[in-house]
Amino acid sequence: AAASRAKQIVASEIIHDELYEEVFSSENIKLHIANKNDQRLIRSNIHVLVTNAQVGVIKDNILEVNALKGWFSEVSAAKLIDRESTSKQRIQLITDMPFPLADRETTMIQDVQESSVDYVRISLSANYDGLAENDRYVRIDQYNGEWRLTQKGADVLVEFNAVYDPKVASIPQPMVVNNLKSAALDFVRNLSAASF
Repeated sequence: AAASRAKQIVASEIIHDELYEEVFSSENIKLHIANKNDQRLIRSNIHVLVTNAQVGVIKDNILEVNALKGWFSEVSAAKLIDRESTSKQRIQLITDMPFPLADRETTMIQDVQESSVDYVRISLSANYDGLAENDRYVRIDQYNGEWRLTQKGADVLVEFNAVYDPKVASIPQPMVVNNLKSAALDFVRNLSAASF
């Protein structure tokens, strides 16, 4: 029941919030921005059909932290912080930002909520418990998302959804949109070309 509730919370944040304005849409990508007080919240929905792949192999790659650097071109460093079990761990991603902005740090829990031969769902949530702040990075302390992997014959539909505050409210919105769009297009291209 708790997992189902969490799924509904993520889905409602991603789909139903009328504060969000669509800033980019393509066959694989939908990007929305909500400007609220001194925040600029980002909502991204990306899906990619990965050919000749298995759900379990892609799940293992998601949980293998270094694989994420190959998919997300803006991620310059990735490391495992701690592992609670084979299905729950905390990772840190460092995201490059254009000069003069400081790079961003996202430390999150990856938690496999559902797992079968044909379907996997992994929730993502920011968590910095017990970690000292690093002055070199700006912390992304609001982050909520999920991976969904669905077997489609010999292929896998990979869905990546996230809602977060990258702390870019002071940056002109067109620049933010260009960065988001470029990163999302790179992700689709990189994941489509990956071999599993």
